[in-house]
Amino acid sequence: MAKKTVTKKERDLRKQIKEELIDKKHKKEKIWSNVLDILDSISMLAVAAAGILLSKYIPEFREGVDIIFTIPSWGRLTMSFILAIGVIAMTELKGNKAGKRKNWIKRLYFSFANGMAWHTLLGF
Repeated sequence: MAKKTVTKKERDLRKQIKEELIDKKHKKEKIWSNVLDILDSISMLAVAAAGILLSKYIPEFREGVDIIFTIPSWGRLTMSFILAIGVIAMTELKGNKAGKRKNWIKRLYFSFANGMAWHTLLGF
């Protein structure tokens, strides 16, 4: 009878250890998932900003003129960024994480295009 209780205690202890290891693994996966989500959002913002800055130089590039890099006026730059991020955020609200990660390149292009579009719409 004592042997049964010892084996039962061993089984219970092993089960408890397995559950703790699984919980620890899930916590690590959740942390990495959150880090990837933050990096994903930062990349969308950075690419939108790059689109805004690059849109200023497209006409100069097309004309074949020497390109002199300057930052556009802060007001238009800020408004373009806010509008682009607003549109991007509205499209980013839908969907799950796996689908967003699958379409990461497509979303980067959309973010870049929005940055270019809003800066162009506000005028050079």
